[in-house]
Amino acid sequence: MDFSAIATRFGNLQSTTISSLIIAVVLSFVYYKALPKPIPGIPYNKDSAKRISGDLPDLIKHMVKTRERQTWFNAQNVKHNSPIVQIFLRPFSSPVVLLNDFREAEDIFTRRTREFDRSTMTTLMFEGIIPHSTIVMPSHDLFREQRKLWAGTMTTDFLNTVAARAIYQGCEDFVELWRLKATLAGDAPFQANKDLRNLTMDVIWRITLGSETGALGNQISILRSLKPWYVQRDELGAAIIQEAPMNELTSTLEYLLSTLDAAMNSPFPKLQ
Repeated sequence: MDFSAIATRFGNLQSTTISSLIIAVVLSFVYYKALPKPIPGIPYNKDSAKRISGDLPDLIKHMVKTRERQTWFNAQNVKHNSPIVQIFLRPFSSPVVLLNDFREAEDIFTRRTREFDRSTMTTLMFEGIIPHSTIVMPSHDLFREQRKLWAGTMTTDFLNTVAARAIYQGCEDFVELWRLKATLAGDAPFQANKDLRNLTMDVIWRITLGSETGALGNQISILRSLKPWYVQRDELGAAIIQEAPMNELTSTLEYLLSTLDAAMNSPFPKLQ
């Protein structure tokens, strides 16, 4: 009998067993670390706490059906009959706490800013588009330095002189735009949601940089050249009113805004 061969085989078997045991222990440890760790005292979905993916499958299912996610967040407060709940969206990470109480939210935003920093969800939504923006930074030295660039826009004097004037001018353009559209459409309805978006874009750009995007102004110029009898109607009876072509600036801003929409309505905002 070759005892040396038996010993070698036994040694190999022992080594394999030990390796398998180590791998099993490591995988078990990783699995345990990836599982959600609920914060005591805050309601959560019990089934979600038992799986690595947490609440993500339920959120994705809702988004496939509705193409948005905010109603799912709100539904969690209703489901647990609580203004505060926690959800689990990523393995190896802390729970996301949803606070649906105006007074408490106001207290955090206005009086407890040293205790609460930017949320992970906010960072994930904007980091893929504007990774060096103040909105994605924790409150460190770089954040404080960068904040000085726009801190002046929050003063009462700036708001009363620059911002108020820009908002007033934007609203005047907006009213003129709708007056022209109503004249062209007659008694028919017309699309208006894009006008509200252009108004917001115009006003913010004017406040921030002092120049014009042309989003509303170009549309007004187009409509002033049209006659009511040229306006057609769609199958639902709504007026089809010609849209002004976007210039390079407005098309770029529109693209960035649509990208942000996609990120906000994705379970993986940064990857999206």
